[in-house]
Amino acid sequence: MVKGITVFIAANDGNTCVKKNGTITNVFSSIGSTIVLECHMHNYDSVPSWSRQGVALSGGNIIYKSDNRLKIVEGLQGNRFNLQISNLIKADEDKYCCDYTYRYTSIENCTHLYLVDSPKVKVNKIPSSDLNEFDHVKLACVYESNPAPRTITWTHNDIIVKRDGEYNIAHISRRDNGVYQCKVENSIGFGVDEIKLSVHCKCLPF
Repeated sequence: MVKGITVFIAANDGNTCVKKNGTITNVFSSIGSTIVLECHMHNYDSVPSWSRQGVALSGGNIIYKSDNRLKIVEGLQGNRFNLQISNLIKADEDKYCCDYTYRYTSIENCTHLYLVDSPKVKVNKIPSSDLNEFDHVKLACVYESNPAPRTITWTHNDIIVKRDGEYNIAHISRRDNGVYQCKVENSIGFGVDEIKLSVHCKCLPF
């Protein structure tokens, strides 16, 4: 949590508002879940409002943006102006700020929303054409992972063969037939994809 104060005038004459930066909080959630962003206020003179990167989302209990996933809700501490976002998607990852005024001071409390999820994995074969004996083949484990992966594991017919993003086979033979699986794991969970290789015999003429 970071706190700071920025004052735009030297003194308050009773009619001018002083700007104060309040709390900045980092919040982590997962895609598809629901989260409530706290406004973190105790007293206020003006109705609080929420914004995202300077674009107004709400004023009081009214949501301006036409998104039925957004809602103003009451929190556990009795704060009636918290922002709820349901069915989170990757595009919701951003900075959200709650603004209100108290005793001629404009206060802004912000929350950085970060979304985490288990890895999404896809195995690609290069080349994509049929394989013959003595060909060279590369299996690429393509993934999206936030947070970053802790482990990447390749197996061939359930036997671990490598711990890396690519698996290369030179001079492939029929003993390389079978199922190749790439498993990517992060602190949230894991993702898996697999591919089956069938090597054609390159028969020699009699």
